[in-house]
Amino acid sequence: MKIKKWKGGFRPFLTEDESMISTTSSRNTVYVYNADNGKLLHTVKTVSNVSETAVSGDGKLLAAKNTSGTISVICLETQEEICRSAMEGREGYAMLFMPDHRTLLDFDWEGRTMRLDCITGRHDILDGPGAGVKSLPKLTSHIQYDAFSNQICKLCFNGSGLPGGRVMVSPACADQIAFRTVHEFETALPRASDGLSFCRTNNYYLDRRQNQLVAADKSFTELFRKELPAPGICSVDKIWVSKDEKYLFMDFGRQCDSRDFAAYKTAKSLSCLFALDTMEQIAEFDYDYVSDFLTFDGDRKFLLATWHGSYMGVL
Repeated sequence: MKIKKWKGGFRPFLTEDESMISTTSSRNTVYVYNADNGKLLHTVKTVSNVSETAVSGDGKLLAAKNTSGTISVICLETQEEICRSAMEGREGYAMLFMPDHRTLLDFDWEGRTMRLDCITGRHDILDGPGAGVKSLPKLTSHIQYDAFSNQICKLCFNGSGLPGGRVMVSPACADQIAFRTVHEFETALPRASDGLSFCRTNNYYLDRRQNQLVAADKSFTELFRKELPAPGICSVDKIWVSKDEKYLFMDFGRQCDSRDFAAYKTAKSLSCLFALDTMEQIAEFDYDYVSDFLTFDGDRKFLLATWHGSYMGVL
């Protein structure tokens, strides 16, 4: 398997037409690549401590959000900043450009859905707490766009220490934001930090207690479970299922007792790629600090992102 290293990593963004991928150094640099041939198209300096990026559907604008929630929008052709907005001063989740290529939807940790006009720099809150409001206790677990159902999915805690939670969805249109509950969990919500994949047919998440992969429909009704392989000495850190549901990627972290600090410094990391249908292991990697895994070109190509760079391979 041929592997090519790319600059930038962390949480890469793949455009919906799969033509471009953006990565970040997590400081103030964003790299935009041609997804087909791996050519570096743009190197952009922007806000410090970048945590999320997005490229407009026409490939002309780059949005970069930092750990304070500030968003900078840059013209890729001229590399000039078009606008900068502090939004509501809270970080959050991946952003989404609307089909007009000038409107951006942003989602923060308080559960807000916000609209940013990339030309004027003005933003408004479409759903969630009002301006300056902080949710105590935290009520939103995760917000993510599902390109296959064209919906925004929001996972919410029940609050007040109650177990379980609910899944809410809304049309992914700035003028039609209206969340409705589609599923309720009596016990634990799926955790994005453990792995939550929105794929072409199903959604997948990790049941850590049972060491099982759970497949659910687009309303999060459970369909089936699979026992997870355990090739390492440590339990799984996080899982990803490929877009077309051919592969399962599992990261196990450093292979030692995490309490043994001396061993941790030199222990090798382990992550593995499996065929989803048979759970047969296909590849093994030893990259440190894996942060994301995505596939494209019909699951033929992959990008394995880490805190120190990304690795593009062909299956």
